[in-house]
Amino acid sequence: MKWSKLSVVAIWLLFVLAAPGGGGPYLATGWTPAPAASPPAKPPEITRFSLENGIRVVILHFPDSRNISIISCLPLGFASDGAGQAQWSHLLEHMTLRTTGPIANYRERNGETMPDLMHLDFMGDAADWEKGLDLHARWLSGLPFPEEVLREEAARAVAEVDATAARLATHKWAVAAWNQVCRHGRSHAAVRRDLVEAEKDVLELYRDRYLVRPERTVICIAGGVGPSVLKPYLSNRFSDIGEKGKGTPPAAPDRMAATGSRRRATWDLEARHYMEAYAIPGPGHEDHAALAVAARLLLASLYTDQELKGRTSFTLCGTDLVSPESSFLYVSAPLKPGASPDDVAARVRHHLETISRGASAALISMAASGFSRELSAPGDPEQAQKNLRVSIDRGMIEGNIALQWGLSEYRYGSGLAGMAEAVGKVSGSDLAAVVAKYLTPEKRISLILVPEK
Repeated sequence: MKWSKLSVVAIWLLFVLAAPGGGGPYLATGWTPAPAASPPAKPPEITRFSLENGIRVVILHFPDSRNISIISCLPLGFASDGAGQAQWSHLLEHMTLRTTGPIANYRERNGETMPDLMHLDFMGDAADWEKGLDLHARWLSGLPFPEEVLREEAARAVAEVDATAARLATHKWAVAAWNQVCRHGRSHAAVRRDLVEAEKDVLELYRDRYLVRPERTVICIAGGVGPSVLKPYLSNRFSDIGEKGKGTPPAAPDRMAATGSRRRATWDLEARHYMEAYAIPGPGHEDHAALAVAARLLLASLYTDQELKGRTSFTLCGTDLVSPESSFLYVSAPLKPGASPDDVAARVRHHLETISRGASAALISMAASGFSRELSAPGDPEQAQKNLRVSIDRGMIEGNIALQWGLSEYRYGSGLAGMAEAVGKVSGSDLAAVVAKYLTPEKRISLILVPEK
């Protein structure tokens, strides 16, 4: 699902165009790029605390705001689904939102499944803060799945897959397929069929085990309601959530594709897709900051590669491909008719070697300092609204800021400040070192997805 009026990706593009030097490498390492923003003129008041059950809460208080945005980040995504359960995380997103009734307003209630997590969202007026938190509490409590709703939402999810595949926007479904092929050792990924064959009782058990693990759950709240009002309600309403979530999605170390391997598999989509991935250390390791900056530079290079654009639709790169076994830097490329995956791989290798030999010092500085600022403080919605060249209401801007900050808090936790400092110090020699250490052809895991006969 996505926000109906304007997606956060579109908002990011507007931020980039409006920012000084717009079009620079302020690019995300995942599905939802973060906005390029000047240092906030009026940063929000940030309050962090943990509930007794372990759920972490982050409140971004904008005292003059009339809005409220609530984002729950949960530890289940496309790269952690079980064998033969492709996209169950995506189906759970749909079903969880529907446990509180039909959705008439997708701006108010929405969500998204990503490679490493799922986020559920509420946006509304500040006066509706209690309604929003009550919805989140009910979503996270594990309400029953009605059978008729499961069939309806499975069909919706399949329709979403088909519609995006027709536009060569198959990135998410390719990660779901990568999970089945490269993690679970399958030769065919049923990214559509696994949705429609899911059984209610099994899906509910899957949700109860894996979706809400309190120590890996973050709730980010942004808007005009302060912590003195929110904290007592959260402590009371969310105190018993997560009692079922004791399981970690099963690892597949014996089936995980070996480095240097090349896989070709089928899937039940009329589309071709190329992916390559490299196992990398996760946040907290001394090399992760340089790898994250390398991913941003690579994404910027791929985006501006005219030769590549003739072979693929929008090519993504990121470090948010996280499975129970490892983190990965990955490249994802939907292939246009007649395009050769080998030619795409060659263009990716060309850009990696360029980064290794030494990208422009100015470009490195822009990528590193821009990413550092994003991780150092949330954006200022008032300044962002002034920078935008089109009219976007304040609530949507605050919602995007809440989402981006919530993702950072989820991914880096208590190491967020350290990550912000580390990426700001990344140099050309650091980039060359991590490319040579982790991003070589010998360590590449390649996957070519083609339609089943």
